[in-house]
Amino acid sequence: MADLGVQPLPETQALYARIRQEVQAAPSQLPLPVPVTSPASELERCLARLPLVGRGAALTALARQRTSLLTGAAGVGKTRLLREFLGSSRALILQGTADRQAQAYAPLIELFRMHENALGSLPTELRGAVQWLMSPPELRAVQTAEAKSDPVPDSPLWPDGHAQAVQLLARALLQLQGAASGPGAVLVAEDVHLLDLPTLEVVVEVLRRGAGRVLLTARAHELQARPDVSALVGELLQEGRLVRHALNDLSEAEVGELIGALTGQSAPLFARRLYQATAGHPLFLLETLRALGESGELSVSGGLWGTPYDQQTVDYQEIPIARSVRQTILERVERLGDAARRVLHAAALASEPFGPSSLGQVCALGEWEVLELLERAETLGLVRPMREGFGFEHDLYRQALSSEIGAARRSLIHRQLARSLRQQDAEPGLIAVHLEEAGEKAAAWPYWNEAGRAALRVFAYSDALAHFERAQQALDCLRDEQEQARQTYALQSAISDIWRTLGESSPRLEALGRMRGAAARLADPELRGGSATRLAVYHTEHGEYQQAVDAAERALHDLGPLISRERQAALMIERGAAYACLERYAEAVDALTPALDLTRGAQPAQHANVLYWLGHCAFVQGDLAQARTIYEQAMHDLPPETPTRGRVLTLWRLGQAQCRLGQWHAAIRSLEEADATALRIGALPLRTSCLTALAEVYLEAGHLGQATAHLDLADTLNSQDADEQLEIAELRGRLQQARTAAARYSSS
Repeated sequence: MADLGVQPLPETQALYARIRQEVQAAPSQLPLPVPVTSPASELERCLARLPLVGRGAALTALARQRTSLLTGAAGVGKTRLLREFLGSSRALILQGTADRQAQAYAPLIELFRMHENALGSLPTELRGAVQWLMSPPELRAVQTAEAKSDPVPDSPLWPDGHAQAVQLLARALLQLQGAASGPGAVLVAEDVHLLDLPTLEVVVEVLRRGAGRVLLTARAHELQARPDVSALVGELLQEGRLVRHALNDLSEAEVGELIGALTGQSAPLFARRLYQATAGHPLFLLETLRALGESGELSVSGGLWGTPYDQQTVDYQEIPIARSVRQTILERVERLGDAARRVLHAAALASEPFGPSSLGQVCALGEWEVLELLERAETLGLVRPMREGFGFEHDLYRQALSSEIGAARRSLIHRQLARSLRQQDAEPGLIAVHLEEAGEKAAAWPYWNEAGRAALRVFAYSDALAHFERAQQALDCLRDEQEQARQTYALQSAISDIWRTLGESSPRLEALGRMRGAAARLADPELRGGSATRLAVYHTEHGEYQQAVDAAERALHDLGPLISRERQAALMIERGAAYACLERYAEAVDALTPALDLTRGAQPAQHANVLYWLGHCAFVQGDLAQARTIYEQAMHDLPPETPTRGRVLTLWRLGQAQCRLGQWHAAIRSLEEADATALRIGALPLRTSCLTALAEVYLEAGHLGQATAHLDLADTLNSQDADEQLEIAELRGRLQQARTAAARYSSS
């Protein structure tokens, strides 16, 4: 300024004087309260016991609340705060991870395995549910079906459908909370936004049962990206079963408090520089301090902290703070050497836990060598040991490493990971992800398909749909057009069935269109007949009865001699069903009767379907005794171990016939079994019909309280069917009349 002949403004001179005074008042070497051995180890030791600052209010809030949801961005210190809060208390921890998000109950299975010794104290019913959960996924459906028909009195009670599974597992978790960890134990669900939906439903059930202390953590933005999860969490918050506490970055004053606690002295200028560089983000702060120590810009000697700039700095702006945590992490990885960098790159794209065996195959290194490299990475705080391998200390480390992997190397790593996972017979969806990332999309489709079928076996419809959609995208890359069309037909058939169960018409019709297109490309009469049958079913279920008749008759006319007896029978059934809905009962019986001969003894489920529609014709024409007899015969022909829509519908109609014949107890048994089956397969629209019918039975039998309860439950399912809404409204009117009549009678 003097060289330019310009005098600083008075305000500038005053600011300079104040800063100089601040610098002179603060010692250039900041004393540490602990003895030092070596600068690097002492710095790391200080960082390892980083004091918790700026979190007093959050700790107090957690202590006051029985159940809490702790939210904040990645690296803001949620886990650290939990550790501080829990102290020496024992806790049951459900850990959400990105790679297990598509695996139903995975965190819950891991938790139960960690506490297997405590499972023996559970009641038989709950112990059976846990054993069912811990069995291989493909066996769960089989075990459930077998146990339902098992006559042995003390055989385990396997969960009967998803809703009951959730209830039993929640009860088991509650008892384990006391048995494994003692009174006052804490149940912790970390990273709720990464939990699979079935596990979260168990946690929700635990909360709704009024459990002990329960703590949940989540990243707010990621939680919003999971509508299914955020909806459940939102309900708990609205119900007052959870109290939310948000963690934010540290303020400049709190950063100063942190540095003061570390050094034993006030260092406002240094703290201000750190705040400017890190915005008060706790993990950024930690990484920046560590990077400064490793680069020599921050040293510890003789119990004192110092920098090369202490004597001449005005505001410590000279300190080369890393521009991002990403760069800080990558510089530390670089110091480990090329081999470790290669291993950590593979780990960044792998699922946790990762271990020496799988990473060794990917990186063409021996297991001992990989283990040593991972242990070196652990000493730098990059990875941490887990029960069956290693995981990253924080997801930001994974993100930083992943971001620097080039396209060719990324493709190679994913290809090697897929090969390794295939050898381990790993979860198919995980194999599919790696194949797709390796650019081998066509090879991924069988694994997506397998993952979808596995989800379907446990009635996880949303997961199944997601997997099937990925399967179709991969399938579209197949070069063999005939094979592509065949597999598309089968895949869209499964998708249309799911949408039918869920009562969603538009996506179901879209799936049927894809089926029809695939059958046309193959010029296969049998597949064309199958798509025509499904289309006729769709039209009937949507009140388009004449269109259903036309679709079935056209297919029978064009394909009759070319298709199997089973396919012919299916088309006859749909034609007869549509005629019945058109109230052309004689034509319906004429269409259905030949199907009885085609299916008798060969196709039990189809034969029962024919009987269902013959029973329907008798029912609506007032021949209730005949209808009941036909429905009972249909139930006899249906496989008892298989929960299907046909079983629900037949039981529903049987119950209605029994009700109108005055057989109240028999009607209730039939309708309750129909409702339980609808619940088990997740068919909410069918549940509405069953619950409404149950309400009518209880009303006819004079049990007004039971009738009201079932009608209220039917109402909560929010049926969009206008006829059902009208029926519910009419039943409410009849209930009110019955209450009024009962009140008059009692007063007289």
